[in-house]
Formats: sequence, structure tokens, C-alpha cells
Amino acid sequence: MSLSALARGYRFIGIMLPGFVQAQSDDQALLEVFGQSSRQLSSQQPLINQPARVTNPPAANNKAVAGELAALKKQIATQQQVIKQQQAMIASLKRSTPSAKRKVADPQSDIQRDSYSLGQSIAANAQGQLKLIYDAGITLDRDQLGQGILSGLQMTSALSSHETATRFQALEKRVSQMLPEKITAAYQQLDKQTVGQQPISNTHGIRWFTRYSVNNRLQPEQKVAVQVIVKTRDDKIINDFSDDNVTFNAQLPALMYEAMSLTGKGGGVEGWALAKDIADREPLPAWIAPYELIHYILSIK
Repeated sequence: MSLSALARGYRFIGIMLPGFVQAQSDDQALLEVFGQSSRQLSSQQPLINQPARVTNPPAANNKAVAGELAALKKQIATQQQVIKQQQAMIASLKRSTPSAKRKVADPQSDIQRDSYSLGQSIAANAQGQLKLIYDAGITLDRDQLGQGILSGLQMTSALSSHETATRFQALEKRVSQMLPEKITAAYQQLDKQTVGQQPISNTHGIRWFTRYSVNNRLQPEQKVAVQVIVKTRDDKIINDFSDDNVTFNAQLPALMYEAMSLTGKGGGVEGWALAKDIADREPLPAWIAPYELIHYILSIK
């Protein structure tokens, strides 16, 4: 299984929010400019604060002394102009450089809220792809990761297209080599999670167990109140849904219909499965890895 295939299956779009890099690089550039300017200002300051004392020449016609005085005045004027230019440059940089601490206001307009939603979706997809990378034991430089994202958004690259493609293919290969081992380990974990329990159904990759027993199962088109919780094995909530007026029929989401068919009013069931085995029947966020254990809990009131 390649990373490209997983990307299609889990809607990975290969980009991630870049905010964690921009502030650091901009601040560093600004500090370098300030440092250089401060050194220049320090070396030039005595010429302004302590101008050279010039005494009257011993003779009115002493052209050499007059020439030196004129040259000194010209040098001081030039240095004052340089300092003014540097101060103007620093002020401009302060105005144009984004502040790392600047807080963007919460989205208000439709455009802002649409943009924010897109950013959240991009981040979720990036988290899913990065999880595969990290789980494969691959070390990344986060600064360069962010820089690659920024330059990609700007349609530029510090690497040739050939090198970029070659390196990404190598990452794909390492991830694909890791997947079988991770999936095998996940099935072993699933066996441990359900050991000693008798499933009421074990089809389509999900093992269903009774939580609350009932005598009668639901009838077609029966209306009931339903609560569904979908989470990972370590209790990260994926979905928390409740509805007081659910009609039991085949128009329901696949896993909900399957779970409801195994119980009745006042009952409840739970299912355990690997994400890869239910991804085509239950919408899962992009940050869920294919070898993640999913816990599906349904109760009927």
C-alpha cells in the first residue's frame, strides 16, 4: 500500500498550515538587520555626539587647515545622512515585518469563515499524513518542512523537481514498508481488546458486542431515540451524535444501520474495528491512520 493510495483513501492533500515557521524566520531576519545597524550606529555615534574641536588656524591664509576643516565637516554631514537612512530602514522593517505575537481576530464574515474552515481541513489532512511519516520512524526538520510548504504555496522551490520527486518517493517507500507491520500489530491489539467476549456479529471487519440486552430487536421504519459515540482506542472523540427521532431503515449511515439492526429499544451495542476496515462505510477524519483502533458505541432509548 503506497502513501499515494492512502492519500487518496483518506483525502490527504499534502499541505499543512505554515504558521509555525513564518514568525521564527521573520524575527531572525529582523534581528540580523537590527544587529548590523546597531553596530554601525555605535561606531558612528562619537562623530555626532562629540564633534571634533577645530581651532582657528594660526594664519588666515593657511589653506591646508581650511581644507582639513571643510573635509571634516563634509565627512560628518555624510555620516549623519547615512545614519538617517539606516534609521528609516529600521522603521520600515518594523512596520512591514509581521509580529509573531499578533493575534488574528476570530472569523466573522462568510469569506473569513470559509477561509478558516479550509485552513482547518488542510491542517487535519496534514496531521494524517505526518502521523504516517512519524510512525514510520522518519525524522523531519520542522523548520524545513514549514519552509517547503511556504515555498510550495509561492510556486518556488529550493530543490529541483527531480530531487523533490525522488525524495518524496523514498518517503513513500519507507511508509509502505512500515504499514504491514503496523496493521499486524493493530489486529493483535484488537484481539487483546476483545478477548473473553463473545461477539454477536463479526462481519465486514467489525466485531459487535452487546452492551445492554433487550428481548426484541427494532422493526423496519420504527422511530427511536439514538446516541452514537465514535472514538479511538485512546478516547479521542471522532463523532458524538444524538437524535430523538431516528427512523430505522436502510437509508441510515451503514454502520448505524448495522448496529441498530443488532438491538432494540432500550438496548445498546459496541463495535471494534481497524480504521481501514470501516473507512468505506464510516466517514473518518484524515488524521486517523489506517491501523487505528476505532470504538463505535450505539445506544437506543
